[in-house]
Amino acid sequence: MFNVDMPKRLPLSSATLNIKPLNSSALSSFLMEDTVETIFNRLMIEEWKMSSSFDGYYNSCAPATCTYRIVKRMDHVYVVAIVGGLFGGLATSLRLIVPVIAKLFYWIILHQRRRRANIRNQQLDRHEGK
Repeated sequence: MFNVDMPKRLPLSSATLNIKPLNSSALSSFLMEDTVETIFNRLMIEEWKMSSSFDGYYNSCAPATCTYRIVKRMDHVYVVAIVGGLFGGLATSLRLIVPVIAKLFYWIILHQRRRRANIRNQQLDRHEGK
């Protein structure tokens, strides 16, 4: 080991580099030969212990009410899609409804004409019968 940035400083002694764990008899997932880089790559974590309790969290927080709000702006694509959908639905509805309404009006007009014709015929029959 040689320090380039500090040439007057002597290299560290081997005793300084010989670092042992505080408790070498403790169980560890790391080996004695593992480098510091290896330990840092594993985030210095021996074991993950995960436990979650919604009840415990809820009891510790104890909220009086639970609400949420969704803030959303309607963008141009959304508005165009909604308007297009409305026009498409309106066109489909009119295609189904207009023929039925037209037939209904035709039937009403035809019925009125027949009724008037019957009334005229009855009046003519009365005048001819006298």
